[in-house]
Amino acid sequence: MLAQRIASAPAPLQLATIDDPRWTAFIESQPDATLFHHPAWVQALAEAYGYHPFLIIHGDEDGNIVAGMPVLDVRSALRGRRRISLPFTDYCPPLARNAQRLTFFAEELNRFQLDAQSSMEVHGLLPDVGGIDRVQVGFGHLLSLEPDSALVFSRFHPNIRRWIRKSLREGLTVRIGTSPADLEPFYRLHWQTRRRLGVPLQPRCFFDSLWRRIVEPGFGFVAFAYLGERPIAADLFLAWNGTLIGKFNASDRQFWSLRPNNLVVWAGIEWG
Repeated sequence: MLAQRIASAPAPLQLATIDDPRWTAFIESQPDATLFHHPAWVQALAEAYGYHPFLIIHGDEDGNIVAGMPVLDVRSALRGRRRISLPFTDYCPPLARNAQRLTFFAEELNRFQLDAQSSMEVHGLLPDVGGIDRVQVGFGHLLSLEPDSALVFSRFHPNIRRWIRKSLREGLTVRIGTSPADLEPFYRLHWQTRRRLGVPLQPRCFFDSLWRRIVEPGFGFVAFAYLGERPIAADLFLAWNGTLIGKFNASDRQFWSLRPNNLVVWAGIEWG
């Protein structure tokens, strides 16, 4: 007798907790995954802002995750209930094992949104399927890093190379910070920068969570530029899975003529 296996319809999307070990295994297998997909980043946001974190996933017949994304359930009196992947996050598209799985996930995500009766906001590209409105809200800059940092440096615009050399000639030094003691000088520069730009300041509790869940465990660091004993610029980088993200840049404007911002960005790139 000839037995024939009949393929069943793919299972619908499911919810899972952010600490599901299957998610960690899945994102570790995905070259496009960044720290923004990692439970550490999601938990830092949830802890600081009081949002409920969870995963929307698609699994295969063996229960393995083949597509998914982290989400925070955001509720406010002004805008109602929204499910966002992820707030305060530059780029966090869904991950999938292949293009077919990603298309299915996007189609089901639209249905999931309608069933849940809440809006869904994804900070990343989705396949072109019906029911999804695309809105461009910013730009990203990608730089391929090389083992030879001198080769990377040589590709910079001549003005950038000149400004980095100027900062070193002026006596600025770089220090990489990962300890709890580095939070205070970073946050002081961050506060000055956000106030100068007239944009909302992230609460101190967010950076407390960020340090505890990301910086101290080795998922990130701060590159400081010092003039003598004084920190005058800093850039907080997130590093995981072969991707380095410059997340928060801050500086003391009275020292801009020394080009400390260029120096701390270069320090992060050189580290990478």
